[in-house]
Amino acid sequence: MATVALLFFTRSREKVFIYYSLFLYGTIMLNLCLDGYLFAYVWPNIPAINNYKFSFFAMSAVTTPFFVYHFLEIKKYYPKIKFFFIIMTGCFFIVCLLNIIEAYTAAMYVLQSTAFTQIVIYLLYGTLVWKKGNRNAFYFILAWSAYLISIVLTVLSVTNVIPATPYINNYVQIGTLIQGGIFSFIIAGKYQTYKSQHILYQEKIIEVLKEREYLLTTQNDTLETTVYLRTEELKQKNAELNLLNKNLNEVVATKTLELKKSLDELNETNKQLEQFNFITSHNLRGPLSTLQGLYELYYQEKNPDEKILYIDKSFTVINRMDEILKDLNKILSYKTSEKIKELVDFETIISNNLKQLEIKRIQVNLYVDPALEISGIKSFYESIFYNLFSNAQKYKHAQRELRIDVQITKLSDTRCSIRITDNGIGMDASKVGDNLFGFYKRFHFHVEGKGLGLYITKSQVEILGGTIRAESELNVGTAFIIELPC
Repeated sequence: MATVALLFFTRSREKVFIYYSLFLYGTIMLNLCLDGYLFAYVWPNIPAINNYKFSFFAMSAVTTPFFVYHFLEIKKYYPKIKFFFIIMTGCFFIVCLLNIIEAYTAAMYVLQSTAFTQIVIYLLYGTLVWKKGNRNAFYFILAWSAYLISIVLTVLSVTNVIPATPYINNYVQIGTLIQGGIFSFIIAGKYQTYKSQHILYQEKIIEVLKEREYLLTTQNDTLETTVYLRTEELKQKNAELNLLNKNLNEVVATKTLELKKSLDELNETNKQLEQFNFITSHNLRGPLSTLQGLYELYYQEKNPDEKILYIDKSFTVINRMDEILKDLNKILSYKTSEKIKELVDFETIISNNLKQLEIKRIQVNLYVDPALEISGIKSFYESIFYNLFSNAQKYKHAQRELRIDVQITKLSDTRCSIRITDNGIGMDASKVGDNLFGFYKRFHFHVEGKGLGLYITKSQVEILGGTIRAESELNVGTAFIIELPC
């Protein structure tokens, strides 16, 4: 019957059928648990499950309050008391919780009191609903009364209040059978009522559809005439709109191109501003650190000649910072990189960087193609050489003197190459991969650094329209190859 109730639910979508089906399945599980069949035959090799029998009892009855709520149509008569049934359902979950935490006595008392209380409440509401004219409530009262009597007889037999009989273990099953039979009879009747109402609704719908079909038929001629007139009018309006649309599309296309150009300019400006920020924070950090160190040495030095030497070096660093700031101000005074391009003097740029980094000129082998002239952003080239020379200095080999080889050659009429090679500690290229130029990426931690220099270098090379890659061998050295437009 539980399966039949499920079929009734799939046909009618009435909640009472699904809850009745769950109620029957729960009743079956309850009786199997009471007789010990589940514990004895389903999982005999797992005796620990017997400790959770109160949870099984509680879960078998957890849907009963909702079945009663929908069966008696409580919402129709008492719309504000649904929370009583929710509370009763919650009590069964409390039993499960007590059982899980091994409070077996408390679980048993809560289960027994909840089970007895819910039957009394069901009979009370059944009586109230019956008095309001619900005929099914009378059979509901009979079903739960039979079940209550079976429980009372079982308790009286177990406590020897009444003489034991051969049926002492079957009182609950008999009561459940009577209860299920009555409910099944009523549920079948409810389904028949639903089916009859459904047929009646379909007949009414058919009548309404016929009336509407007649009205539609009578109005169709009038509508066709109206539609024809409106169609002709719309055709005329559509032609006017097409003409306006064509003109509008031309205006939109023109404005779109203008906006795209402005957006490209803004994006390019934004990229340059980001680079200027990087240059300001990164390139000035080195001179400032150098200047701070020189002043500390100056205050510690007692020899006047040595103090003068520190002052001279400080002026060199300050002049270098002044050049960087002047170049940045010059860059910021223009909107696009094309307006700030100038002829690049590699000799001067490299000499300034070597002096700032205190690298001896004899340690650098420089070759610049005499026929090569490159125009670009001077501060970018200074930053690129500074970062790459600084890297060569930081990661030099402990057993050999630093050597840097710079080759600036022409690849074609429009492309040139800058190759900077050192003899430092190198890297394992298979492990570094594409992360070498990543933001805040570092691969050697025995020297101070933030992993920002190569990221800035790559960004500046790309803004100049070029590419940069690295070739490195562990304990041999590293080469950076930059290709740029001339």
